[in-house]
Amino acid sequence: MQPVPVRFQIPDAFRAKAWYALEELLGGLGLCPVEAGAEAPALIYGPEAHANAIWLPFTEGTLSPFEVGGVIPEAPRSWRLHDGTQIPIAFGTAEAPDLIASAFLWLSGWAEHRSAHRDRHGRVPFAASLAARWGVPPSLPVVDAYRATLADQLYSSGFSVAITDPPPTAPWALCVTCDVDHVRYGRLRRAARTLASGRVTEALRVVSAWARPTRDPFRSALVHIAAATVARCGQATFLFKAGATDPHDVPYRLDAPWLRRLATDLTASGHELGLHPGYGTPERGDLLDAEVQRFEAAFHRRPASVRQHYLRHAGTVTSRLHVAAGLRVDNTLGWSDVAGFRYGTCRPFRPYDAEANAPLPLTEVPLAWMDTGAFGTRGLNLDGAWAETEPLLEAARKYGGVFAGLWHNTFLSHDAPTARHLERTLDYAAAHDAVIVSLGYLAPRP
Repeated sequence: MQPVPVRFQIPDAFRAKAWYALEELLGGLGLCPVEAGAEAPALIYGPEAHANAIWLPFTEGTLSPFEVGGVIPEAPRSWRLHDGTQIPIAFGTAEAPDLIASAFLWLSGWAEHRSAHRDRHGRVPFAASLAARWGVPPSLPVVDAYRATLADQLYSSGFSVAITDPPPTAPWALCVTCDVDHVRYGRLRRAARTLASGRVTEALRVVSAWARPTRDPFRSALVHIAAATVARCGQATFLFKAGATDPHDVPYRLDAPWLRRLATDLTASGHELGLHPGYGTPERGDLLDAEVQRFEAAFHRRPASVRQHYLRHAGTVTSRLHVAAGLRVDNTLGWSDVAGFRYGTCRPFRPYDAEANAPLPLTEVPLAWMDTGAFGTRGLNLDGAWAETEPLLEAARKYGGVFAGLWHNTFLSHDAPTARHLERTLDYAAAHDAVIVSLGYLAPRP
């Protein structure tokens, strides 16, 4: 990366936060900040402009929301027009936006951490988000718009940047992921339940799948997801469960012979095997570690990528557990009830540990969309699901980011809406020059 000399003229209390935000902003442009000498030409972040310097305004009053007892603004300080879209500015003015502090507010998830609003599974709903509070469309990656604004400023000052206006000029990526919550449709318990409810035809279908497990639709769907992705020259990530300590978990054996054969076939085709920790693991390192060990024993490799079951994530606590367990990429931080970019970016970023006042050595790939939310929670049909998906794909394409989608293997046919949505998404990515990669591919190389 090209170094950018930087000089901060801000209070020490905000220095670590500002450095993190600037690293994230510049990193997406192929640049990295380095400390500049007291008099050397530099990019200056401070309250006043300087001659012959690139000035990034720092706003008085920026620190108050990040102090003990601080209050998150109920509305942005201003709005700035960028590329035809109104972008909220958390600090500063439209003419002199404080891009660094505004980016930190989104990337750190500060508003979520201060909110006590949780759903029955302990998740932060969209209603408690900064986007909902400020009326920002969830498909708008605000931080990436800040980065594009900064890119314009740097480009006009002679820096070679990876993203300039008008975009798109950067490659983008699609991540096809699958949470393998169930590996068998043909279960006698399911057959008994469906028969008791009067669904005779479904009960017979369940019994048929139980009698012929090689044709079980849940297993066939795994093969379909893999094959559809490979057909577009891509690799997917399949996240397997390695523990069941709660009624929300359905147990299965990772060392079952058919599953080991499937794992061998998936990895031979370039797909990634990841971990889908159980419902009770977000704050239980002992449970998470046991599942990592079970995964490694079955598949003879340690998982790199993870997504928590039910998207249950306890913020910094869960991220720290991921790091301690040797996991490198998380794909949990999306909304369960709305599609969109929860942390204001479609690009991978490092989660921020507010207590340690430093970023964590973990890559967070934003989860943009999942099938159960669209077809289940929101009750959409295929066209409705595509209507909310396409703007997210376009945003990832525009800003050189990632569209990470979740398709479960519990759809029952290749013509099901979920399967057709997957293929439409893959076709869009292939037609618009995306790289179709696994989550693990996005982790920094050791």
